[in-house]
Amino acid sequence: MSQQPIVLAGRYRVEEELGRGGMARVYRGTDTVLGRPVAIKVLAPQFAEDADFVGRFRREAQAAARLNHPNLVSVYDTGSDKGTHFRSEEHTSELQSRLHLVCRLLLEKK
Repeated sequence: MSQQPIVLAGRYRVEEELGRGGMARVYRGTDTVLGRPVAIKVLAPQFAEDADFVGRFRREAQAAARLNHPNLVSVYDTGSDKGTHFRSEEHTSELQSRLHLVCRLLLEKK
């Protein structure tokens, strides 16, 4: 029996975890409205009830959305779905390669 895919805000299908940090996890996903690949950054559950932390997460998304540089991914959207706070960002194979490199380097340091 296959598991139902997770869809955030009726739009962003979560497909595969790409990485995680202290405050969030990043997933590969699809914007089902526009039919494009996205990276979905999901705020860690332990911070979801902290209004200050959620506000900081949203302000960070707003600030990043104002930036335009070839070495930065674009922020497309931010939102909440049943207590899950997220933002969608540009996803490229180059981004995935960079994430794998960073994870490998961090593991090598241990």
